[in-house]
Amino acid sequence: MKKIYLIWLCCCLSSSWILAQTTIQLHIEHQFDKTSFVAAQTYLTDNGQAVQINSVQYYLSNLELLHDGGQLLDFSSQYLLVDSKQTDYELGNTMVSIAALENITFDLGVDTNTNQTRPSDYAATHALANTNMYAADDNSYVLIAIRGLVDSDGDEVPDLPFEIAVTGNQLQEKVSLETELTTTTDILHINLTANISKWLTGVDLVNLTTQQNQAADWLTLMENTTTYGVFSSTATTSVTTLVSPKNHIHVDARLQYAATIYYKFYTGEQLDMTITNITGTYMVHKSQLSPEGNFYLEDNLAAGIYIVIFTSPKGIRQSKRFIISQ
Repeated sequence: MKKIYLIWLCCCLSSSWILAQTTIQLHIEHQFDKTSFVAAQTYLTDNGQAVQINSVQYYLSNLELLHDGGQLLDFSSQYLLVDSKQTDYELGNTMVSIAALENITFDLGVDTNTNQTRPSDYAATHALANTNMYAADDNSYVLIAIRGLVDSDGDEVPDLPFEIAVTGNQLQEKVSLETELTTTTDILHINLTANISKWLTGVDLVNLTTQQNQAADWLTLMENTTTYGVFSSTATTSVTTLVSPKNHIHVDARLQYAATIYYKFYTGEQLDMTITNITGTYMVHKSQLSPEGNFYLEDNLAAGIYIVIFTSPKGIRQSKRFIISQ
């Protein structure tokens, strides 16, 4: 009987320990300039190049949290492979009670010692096991990869493929942010924004393929992480409503005089729609639209890049750039 009681007690204690754990989750929302990032959409870089980015991936490592008067929560053994198509990443579980999160510190990239390893050294589910983020010729992990198309002839239509794949040692950039957290049941959410356009500041995407030595551009891109503040913190997880992969915007602008915007949003709210040119000048504004429909542009627009933005009272904000040709 005593033996049975001890087994029962151990089970109770074990269950209590499991229930007491808190999951730490990192939420990263990607932007391009001031709008939510959508893959394969046309954007304009700081030097005026029209660009279409199809994929963005990068490593985060050496993650540490400071909370409640400078107490350290160490996740430095964690490596995250971040993809712009994904927003949520689990750092791990903790038994530590966190009332106030003060700071998050991490490196963009991987450290020199880890960069000496190979994907085959890790279990298949490990972030460092991804062979697409390893450059065998350079004996290095790809710290950050950005792929897409850039306008090569000045017509504002991206046509030239480009690939950024930063490799090498001692290139990682340390990021330190004052931040907050939000709590959902037993999950603590840390909310960050990553602005892709800031990485590309000062990088000539057209000439990447012709340069003999790409090291200078790779160094510029990595240093832009802190120089221009690619990462920033946000207070709540409400940014998850900004862009939903289920929502859809399509612009048929094959004819200058008959551009039509087709849209479908998975919400019960009415929407506001605004169309601006690339400098932010308002061209069209419509209110109280149904969440699904199409809009015919009755007024002819001059040739150029335009942005259509849908918003709602509860926080939906989704945009798409389109080009009106001559």
